[in-house]
Amino acid sequence: MSWLWGEKKNQEKVKLDFTAKNRRRDLVTKVVKVHLELEMEYPETLNIVQSIRDTKTNFDLPMGIELKDAHLVHVEILDDIQE
Repeated sequence: MSWLWGEKKNQEKVKLDFTAKNRRRDLVTKVVKVHLELEMEYPETLNIVQSIRDTKTNFDLPMGIELKDAHLVHVEILDDIQE
């Protein structure tokens, strides 16, 4: 075939490093807020809020659930527990 700018040359195909992940149709993406109440003992001089921010937390979720993201939203210090 003759093109206006000359003969069309066969271009070499370039292999791409490409991955795709298909999402099941029955999956939904939602934001779920979970409120935890932790009973803790810690030294009075410790910054407990910063310590909680520095904590590494693991969730062992059931099969089929994928945790996309997590944020610490709020830390509230409640009154002392009376024994």
